[in-house]
Amino acid sequence: MTGASCLSDVRAGCRPVTREQELELCDYLRARTGIVIQEHQRNELRTTLQRAVARFGYAQADDYIRRLHACSKDSPEMEFLVANVTVGESYFFRDKGQMDFLRTGWLPQLLERGKGRRGSIRVWSAGSSQGQEIYSLAIMLHEMIPELSQWNLQLRATDINAEALTAAVAARYSTWSFRATPVAVCERYFRRIDNEFQLRDGIRSMVNFSYLNLVEDEFPTISSGLHAMDLILCRNVFIYFDAATVEAVMEKFVRCLVPGGILILGGADLINTDIDGLELQQAGGVFYFRRTGADPAKPAGAPESGWLDDTSDAGDVPEPASREEASAGESTPGESTLDNKDSLETLARLAARQRWTEVLVAADRYLAGQGENAALLLHKAAALANLGRLEEARQLSRQATLLKPMDKHAHFLHALVLIERGDPGAAERGLRKSLYIDPRFLEAHHQLGLLQLRQGQRDKGVKSLVNALEIAETCDPECTIYGAPDMTCRRMAEVLRREIDIYSSSAAESSP
Repeated sequence: MTGASCLSDVRAGCRPVTREQELELCDYLRARTGIVIQEHQRNELRTTLQRAVARFGYAQADDYIRRLHACSKDSPEMEFLVANVTVGESYFFRDKGQMDFLRTGWLPQLLERGKGRRGSIRVWSAGSSQGQEIYSLAIMLHEMIPELSQWNLQLRATDINAEALTAAVAARYSTWSFRATPVAVCERYFRRIDNEFQLRDGIRSMVNFSYLNLVEDEFPTISSGLHAMDLILCRNVFIYFDAATVEAVMEKFVRCLVPGGILILGGADLINTDIDGLELQQAGGVFYFRRTGADPAKPAGAPESGWLDDTSDAGDVPEPASREEASAGESTPGESTLDNKDSLETLARLAARQRWTEVLVAADRYLAGQGENAALLLHKAAALANLGRLEEARQLSRQATLLKPMDKHAHFLHALVLIERGDPGAAERGLRKSLYIDPRFLEAHHQLGLLQLRQGQRDKGVKSLVNALEIAETCDPECTIYGAPDMTCRRMAEVLRREIDIYSSSAAESSP
């Protein structure tokens, strides 16, 4: 039975959708995704519900809704619903005012600063749809940077719509996507295939796509790559959310930005502009939020003033044991002892709350009292990495691997830092060391797969993701993921299934 046949209740045998069913589906969407269906969208939701009932062969809408409540978020029923209630329409260089602001104003300043930061730029397109927005930024940077290979560009793009992400990875577009694109840009960066245009591989490889639920998934974390951002674009996403959900996501965005980094929303995203950690600014007719705090161009070792908030509990950090007390029970350098158990628990608690500057303060105090300790060094390295201080994080994580060469977490964190620094070869070696130590290290299989995909090794990357999924499905579903304490194995399995589907499906779509 086709979806179109269900549009006639008599022919398809579908019962009319009731008001109660509409409301139940609206409540479900809000709870699971943060998406709010407005009154004027109810007719479209009703049509989507009827199509879903027919598409999946349910007898009536209640059966489909019950299935949604019971199924995981990567089920076909859920995928169909999300894809049909979110508008994926976009085009290249959308919103000329914002694009001109980035091209002629803000990006040149960032590029100038980047010369003193070893050429690092981090951009995130949150709610990327089919990729036109982030690819526009990639093209823009390609045009602006003469020696691109000397820069470490981290361009991330996420969406909740797996169907849109599949299209984004495939990067094939109709002429409608180019209505604001200069002809010269089309000719330089795209090749025509029948009635579509394929983005050239050089630009496609600049962007990393991944599935993310802004409401439920955890960020910022170094494992997701969504941290220490210079620029976040989240345009016309908040139109789907209620005020409470917008506020929660904005709080996460604040933590994702470096001091001085900016957040650009869409013209339809009307929100409260009084947000802790952000100040609303204007350039011409463009409004944007700037992360308050220290100048991002300051020396890496300078204090991160403005990062702590009023609820800081850094002052409650227990005093470290003396060096003599800490070393009394140590058998090898870097081994955790009973003397520093409280120290590690405190650092883990602060890290779980993403209080990275406080982790730095506490770790330095403990290291001063206890000397070199691999576990303490790893906490400090993780904090530095999440704050974007990658060279310091690289040195400390490397030191931890030398102190404890059979610590899988030390090699794993060191590899993540190397990925962020643009050294994929060394990063892969680090991940493989982790897997040598523990072949069932779920997080290492996942990161290895993502790294291989970024390097254009699609088959190997998908295979590594499959390996990770097989492990996730055999773990305790409520067991949490290393480095992401709010991510369970159950949720990781859902994400992995979507990533596997996205990259497997896009391979076929991108073929000429």
